[in-house]
Amino acid sequence: MVGGHREGLATRWTLGDAARTLVESASLYEQEIDPVLRISKRLVLLLTDSSRERLRSHSIECDGLLVRIRAIALTLFQTGHGFAVTVVELERSDGVALSALELLEAQILITRFGKIAWADARTGDLVPGAPFLLGDLVHRLATGKDVPSHAAQRVTTCTYAQFAEAAPTADRDLFGLHLARHYSTDYVISPDVGGVVFVADFETVRHAVALEGSATIVGATGDPPELPSFVRNFKTVAFRRHYVPIALLARHEHAFLVARTSASVLSDNEKEGSDQVVQRLERLRGDSHFFRLRYRFSELSFITMHNALNHAFRKVLNLDRMMEELSSDVASVESYIREVRDAEHRQREEEKHRRYYWATLIGGAALAGLTAYTIGREVGELILGLNEVLWHEKFPEWAKMLPGAVGVVLGLGVAAIAYSIGRRRGPAAHEEQHAGHLSEHAMWDQVIHRALKR
Repeated sequence: MVGGHREGLATRWTLGDAARTLVESASLYEQEIDPVLRISKRLVLLLTDSSRERLRSHSIECDGLLVRIRAIALTLFQTGHGFAVTVVELERSDGVALSALELLEAQILITRFGKIAWADARTGDLVPGAPFLLGDLVHRLATGKDVPSHAAQRVTTCTYAQFAEAAPTADRDLFGLHLARHYSTDYVISPDVGGVVFVADFETVRHAVALEGSATIVGATGDPPELPSFVRNFKTVAFRRHYVPIALLARHEHAFLVARTSASVLSDNEKEGSDQVVQRLERLRGDSHFFRLRYRFSELSFITMHNALNHAFRKVLNLDRMMEELSSDVASVESYIREVRDAEHRQREEEKHRRYYWATLIGGAALAGLTAYTIGREVGELILGLNEVLWHEKFPEWAKMLPGAVGVVLGLGVAAIAYSIGRRRGPAAHEEQHAGHLSEHAMWDQVIHRALKR
């Protein structure tokens, strides 16, 4: 996958010819430029005063180190995270073998804010131009834009160091810890230091893994005094081909989890609950499931050492705990937001049904009063009519208004009684009588419309 053979999961780009020439010698001249006038250049790491002082305290004189960029590979994952894996080799300009402390100081500078500059390959003099960060150079090559990255984050490292002479295992482990944690010799390491995991199946090849970086230290123990040939070639045979990709997969998972954890943070307004927030949390949960199926490897090789290194990265980066907590937190927050949203929906429904209740109450009272009025008026008119037919009595004009008056009084009384009874009963509970309340409202609405049509 990290080699670019699974394009559905990740794609990989390497330097073209022009870019390779740039990082190797910066000799990108137009064809008409006289070769005599062309200057072959090389990158030099500029040591700070504090770096020189630490080296001098160990009787090491160094004005600068050569930086050789052997390769840059840009790996972009379908999750949206990308990594520019830069292979850098460090050398002294005088050809003397690099000491362990010089390597440590150089790595600390590169991973933080140490500057590099172009120097004439023949004279060693710096050429005109401002020093720059290695990260800015890589960023420009990766993005194709001539702007600095402005990245405040530090660079993670996978450092390889091979001792030319035998050294005690404890000393090599301590050196690996300094490299992995990016600690200079100013830090006095406690015997109980945490945050680092050692993979130490072999005395000659040992790994230190930390959040900041990792280090593979190769060296003889003195018995035998020399390393076997396959161990001497460990950097090209195993380290770059297998161990760096293992670290890349772990760093990708860590970057994914950090980004998704940050995306799950809710503002005060979002805590109130909304459909958009629920959808965002559902996408986060879906992204986690997608990642687990495609990029998460509890075991990734048939070789024990590869799996042991993978386990070390997973432990020190807290990948399993972060994945579990992210899934649990997203599920819990999503459940809470759903409850808040549902509670708001229920409250709106209750308010709506309360309005329906008042409409039903008033309408029911009006219907009862209208019915009583109609009955009272009709009965009064019937009595007057019977008197006129049976006894031929003529009533005065004001008497003809009595049925209507009786109907009005009776209707108002019945309406008041119906309203009073409805008020005492109160609205039905929404959870228990939601459907019945709507049915009752619909029934009364139908009755009222029928009465008006009459």
